[in-house]
Amino acid sequence: MNATEQFEATVNAHYERVFKFAMSLTRVESDARDLTQQTFYVWATKGHQLRDISKTKTWLFTTLHRAFLEARRRQTWFPQHSLEEVADQLPVLSTEFANQADCSQVLRALAMVDENYQAAVALCCLEDCSYRNIAATLNVPIGTVKSRIARGITQLREILLSNSAGDSFPNGTESPPPPVRTNLLRRPKTRLPILAVTLGWRPEPLNAVTMNGTLVPRSLGNRFPACSSHSPRCESDSFGAVTSPRSSQMRKNKQTMKHVMMNERNKTNVRNETSAPHPLRSRALAALGVTKMSAGALGLLLLVSQASAASFSFSTGNPDGKIATLSRPSSPGKIQTETADDFIIVSNTTLISQATFTGLIPSGAPLSSALNVEIEIYHVFPNDSDTNRTLHVPTRMNSPGDVEIDGATRDGLDCSLSFSVTLVNASFTASNSVVNGIHAATNQTTHGEGPMTGEEVLISVTFNPPISLPPGHYFFRPEVLLSSGDFLWLSAPKPTAPPLFVGDLQSWIRNDNLAPDWLRIGADIVGAGAFNASFSLSGETDADGDGVADSLDLCPGTPAGAIVDANGCSIDQIAPCSGPASGGTWKNHGQYVSAVAQAAEAFVEQRLVSEAQAEEIVAQAAQSNCGANRSASTAHRSNQKHRNR
Repeated sequence: MNATEQFEATVNAHYERVFKFAMSLTRVESDARDLTQQTFYVWATKGHQLRDISKTKTWLFTTLHRAFLEARRRQTWFPQHSLEEVADQLPVLSTEFANQADCSQVLRALAMVDENYQAAVALCCLEDCSYRNIAATLNVPIGTVKSRIARGITQLREILLSNSAGDSFPNGTESPPPPVRTNLLRRPKTRLPILAVTLGWRPEPLNAVTMNGTLVPRSLGNRFPACSSHSPRCESDSFGAVTSPRSSQMRKNKQTMKHVMMNERNKTNVRNETSAPHPLRSRALAALGVTKMSAGALGLLLLVSQASAASFSFSTGNPDGKIATLSRPSSPGKIQTETADDFIIVSNTTLISQATFTGLIPSGAPLSSALNVEIEIYHVFPNDSDTNRTLHVPTRMNSPGDVEIDGATRDGLDCSLSFSVTLVNASFTASNSVVNGIHAATNQTTHGEGPMTGEEVLISVTFNPPISLPPGHYFFRPEVLLSSGDFLWLSAPKPTAPPLFVGDLQSWIRNDNLAPDWLRIGADIVGAGAFNASFSLSGETDADGDGVADSLDLCPGTPAGAIVDANGCSIDQIAPCSGPASGGTWKNHGQYVSAVAQAAEAFVEQRLVSEAQAEEIVAQAAQSNCGANRSASTAHRSNQKHRNR
């Protein structure tokens, strides 16, 4: 038989039994049919991996049971309610856009977006491609991809908003077609709903969910950061930055070096594990085998053992007005230019949760012209760098590395950071500037490009998740994308007696033409002196490096590499071999294995481990001797006591 006939034979042979099993679990015919269909879909895609065909029935039942458990967990997280039952609890949301646009309209509007942005927006929001994959597909740098997505979504929103204001719709009519209603729970996976929310829409809620005890409408996918409604005018640059046509070689050196160095990074690990969105403390307590009466005592025990938290802060101070340097991502007609300055973490792994930096935007520009912020962290050269190639700058000693610490990058476009812009001074002048004068040796010294005036703004950034860094010396590199003009980072005082900190270096700069090399802004470009840049960092220590701040860590001393929950506790710490964390010993081996199983299930529900990993953890616990010797030792002590009488 061919593959199709084999599949049909399997369905005919087992469908009735599988469906009856599904009915016994769900008690609802429609849900049972969905589970059965899902089970045979998995069989169609993975059934060929089963070597022993006699175990087909067992394989199907196991697959269905896992699907049922996953659906039940999802229902626990997001219980469904009909709108009629909870109408009085729902917030008032405008359904204007939901009633005026459907998928075809958005696609037609996308066709009206500038051709330079269409492909990037479509690949990101419709095909769910990563920035790296989009960059490879379009043969452009990642910075260009991010810029095109931000500007493309801005244009798309304006097109749809203008249509909703009374103009003709993309379908060529004066009124929108009737909305297409779908069951959101059975909707095929697509990024189009994410695109709709990105444009500022709020769909008419078809069902509601409970999150953290609050009833909210079910939204269409995750939310991208809202873009500015201002039209991009890339050709306008009040700072006079060069707007030469984009070269296909833009950032090629840096991107090439990044791939070369990925496997040559030093051994410093940067951990950035996102805390579980729904920590299940009750599960953890159950895994420890405690009752409600002893839960408080356990909480006290954990709090007593909590690590001592220490805050982290670093600041170079307010701008000194000496120099302003370009710091922007690549965009149509503009090459990426990066400015970086150094900081130090003295002791303990640290979670950096917030940052600020101060710079200039064009005079008269609204604060909303800041479309996006991206932050990168670099090691100090020669880390993350190719030391065997020929340099095109006077020196790389004490510069940032060739490529950034990949796990420490945060970007507003992927929601790993949020930012706000505050006006500090409506008119601020820096005595000197570096915008275009970034050249390889021996033409690197230009003495700067003269005074620069603009609006002084403070950009405040919150990282989600925080950036986790072990003790060491690093460079901080911010970039700001504006809808018009460019962002220039302002310098800060550079004390020498004493220095800001022992080993304080100076700010460096490069653009795509120079990358992966860097130039010293003071010694190389201006020709004298050294500068710091105005920025600050804040956060908290993470002594055991598990990605949970010490003030939140209920299980300090977690071994390196262990997977932990939002409380900083690993499964071994929740259910230790020596006995319950609340004290005492396990009654028997079965109690220990049960505790591990419950803890593992909680980790699965929090999506910290997969079901396969959880099964392996429980299997290892079952093979251990934890809790197994208590009854034997108790009997031995009893016999000894009897003989001594």
